[in-house]
Amino acid sequence: MTPEQDFVPAGWNAATCGSSFPSYETPPSRSFWKAGSYHPAGGAAASRSPEQDPEEPSALSRARVHPKFLHSNATSHRWAFGAVAELVDNAVDEIPRRATFVKLDRLRNPRNGSDALLFLDDGGGMDPAGLRRCMSLGFSAKPAGGGTTSIGQYGNGFKTSTMRLGADVVVFTRSGSDVGGGSATTTQSVGLLSYTFLTRTQKDDIVVPVVDFQVTAGEVSAPLTGAASPADWKENLQTILDWSPFSSQEALMEQFAEIGSRGTKVLVFNLWLDDDGLPELDFGEEDDDDDIKLRRELSTPAANSSKIKTEIINSHISHTFRFSLRAYLSILYLREFSTFSIFLRGRPVRQLRITDELKFARRITYRPSLPAVPSVEMTIGFAKEAPLLGMYGVNVYHRNRLVLPFWKLFHDGSSKGRCVIGVVEADFMAPAHDKQDFERSPVFFRLEGRLKQAIAEFWRSHCHLLGYQSGLQSVASDGGSSGEDRTPADSGAEDSAVVDRLREENLQLFVRRTELRRREEELKKTINQLEAELALTRQESSRLSSDIESCHKR
Repeated sequence: MTPEQDFVPAGWNAATCGSSFPSYETPPSRSFWKAGSYHPAGGAAASRSPEQDPEEPSALSRARVHPKFLHSNATSHRWAFGAVAELVDNAVDEIPRRATFVKLDRLRNPRNGSDALLFLDDGGGMDPAGLRRCMSLGFSAKPAGGGTTSIGQYGNGFKTSTMRLGADVVVFTRSGSDVGGGSATTTQSVGLLSYTFLTRTQKDDIVVPVVDFQVTAGEVSAPLTGAASPADWKENLQTILDWSPFSSQEALMEQFAEIGSRGTKVLVFNLWLDDDGLPELDFGEEDDDDDIKLRRELSTPAANSSKIKTEIINSHISHTFRFSLRAYLSILYLREFSTFSIFLRGRPVRQLRITDELKFARRITYRPSLPAVPSVEMTIGFAKEAPLLGMYGVNVYHRNRLVLPFWKLFHDGSSKGRCVIGVVEADFMAPAHDKQDFERSPVFFRLEGRLKQAIAEFWRSHCHLLGYQSGLQSVASDGGSSGEDRTPADSGAEDSAVVDRLREENLQLFVRRTELRRREEELKKTINQLEAELALTRQESSRLSSDIESCHKR
């Protein structure tokens, strides 16, 4: 796939995935925050107890899970990129099983022409039981506590994240003991979790159709019915064909060509729209766009802000991560991967170490007063753009994964901590279920207090390096105008000249930095083009050599 092309899976053509199937539908409401108003027709079905269900074979009653729970469960993700991060986490968790990449891309749903979101990894995949655990609520094979490096442990992330991004998701996965695909134990499965199917067919319980296949010598040899009857297996298959983007079994099987010997493909479709009827995820107008963005209104710059300064503010990671998926993914993991890559829209995401973006950085040891955690290191420093720009905040990671990005510990009106950015990995705290915050516990509040103290102390002892003068205000105070830190402009023309000179130098440096990055991207594109041309030249040379050899033989 070239960068200029959309990722199009095999089998998506008019023959196998045309619009001829009439009953394919979208959810009743395309807005996520309005989609939870679903009510099944008929009060009797909605209030029916498990004992009254003729399809319930067990003598023991079980709790039903209403389809509306899929929506209410997904509301834990107020930010769409938080849902995307959950699915990327699942691929990263496959690194111990020899995963080397995860790809995020845009697809076109041939049934209605709408955008779909693809996640593809080459991890170990899931066997039939594993896929059922993945698509069930509350099942997780990841041990809790410190026995794992993965952040997830609740068995809920896949459901909340996919249902937050779109109404429906179809999963393809292949797993086996033989990496080459020749083992008789290799299996491949397809599962569908569809809010559209559940609401359009007036279900009052969550139904997840799944079909499994046995793979021998790289070829599908037989369907695996397991405990289900052949009739149930065929019904599950037909439901997937009716409500997924693939209308034939052949089209389903062709999707595994993209997976290879092992791995998982997740396709989220019927993506949600915002209140204005526009897609929440903006893929751009050009096919070669290498980012996915959230629609948002740009704030109006201050009247005295220069155009260059505004551009630098808008391009800084503390601002861009909120609406640019490429920017967010670049800081999502604290440590750089050595054998794993994230690809977005066909191009790799370059990881950004926030600690490398600081000047006058200082490491501080923090002891959280927990028996199993003697101490952790915190890094704080000034942003390289300081004092030109006033961004600040602490990035808190948990098990290498960003949970709190640019957490503001002081009020916007306070000058304490201006331009100070921090990084800390807090494995000793429990993250919230959406992995975008931490549980509010005494351990959390102790860390918050220590960070405030460390930042205030750093500011008082280092602010003169930026041309600021520290006031006499107490560290314990967060706001107020009395005793606030003062800029040099308040203490004389000489200090004011220092600030102006520093700002001008910073402005020149970052204009140059922006230009160098632009040239770097252009050089990379040129290199890729030359490599492609070289490959074509080699192919042509090989063909000509073969023709010449054939002529000599004749």
